[in-house]
Amino acid sequence: VAKKYAAVDAPILINGESGTGKELICQSIHNYSVRKNQPFVAVNCAAIASSLIESEFFGYDAGAFTGSKKTGKAGGFELAHKGTIFLDEISELPLELQGRLLRVLQEKQIVRLGGDKVIPVDVRIICASNKNLRELTEKNEFRTDLYFRIGILKLYIPPLRERQDDIGALANYYLKEYNQKYDHNVQFTDSQIKMLYEYSWPGNIRELRNEIERYVITDGNVDILINRIAPTEEK
Repeated sequence: VAKKYAAVDAPILINGESGTGKELICQSIHNYSVRKNQPFVAVNCAAIASSLIESEFFGYDAGAFTGSKKTGKAGGFELAHKGTIFLDEISELPLELQGRLLRVLQEKQIVRLGGDKVIPVDVRIICASNKNLRELTEKNEFRTDLYFRIGILKLYIPPLRERQDDIGALANYYLKEYNQKYDHNVQFTDSQIKMLYEYSWPGNIRELRNEIERYVITDGNVDILINRIAPTEEK
């Protein structure tokens, strides 16, 4: 489905729990598209102070506010011109800025903070959220018109517990990666592989990756792996 989406320019909304690999999927869509040789810009809406989000999105002109660069600064949309912009945790975008984002998507142009020059932008927009945006619209916590604008194409990334067949491939991939990184040569036993499949992985792929890295660093310390991800740990 992601490959089919990569062939067109319509906005994509990716849903999935934290740690399922939403940004990786987004990067892959970009790399598979006709924009692959153009910029890919990722902006985490939850990691930026609300007072700075507007300048991060749209940039600012010189002297726009106290502490701004004398030369001004390009925002994410300008930097992503001809390429793809990924807006992660879009649900955290303040309501007052959702309307501004909607206008940018409709008009395909931006104006820097403190500026008056209209700058055309040609970007493919992909958004992601670990929250149900449809439910947020019903609570008036997310604009309905923006939801339908960014969600023309939808992609759901299931949690790791719902795709257990992936666990072995992912675990072995990260085992190889961290063996090379730390110049180790640890392997899994059959019982450890079984344990990996039995654990629910609430932190999804991010948690799996972290546990494999810890396992390699400790030269395959079985106790560490068992103590941290044994099925009895589940509540």
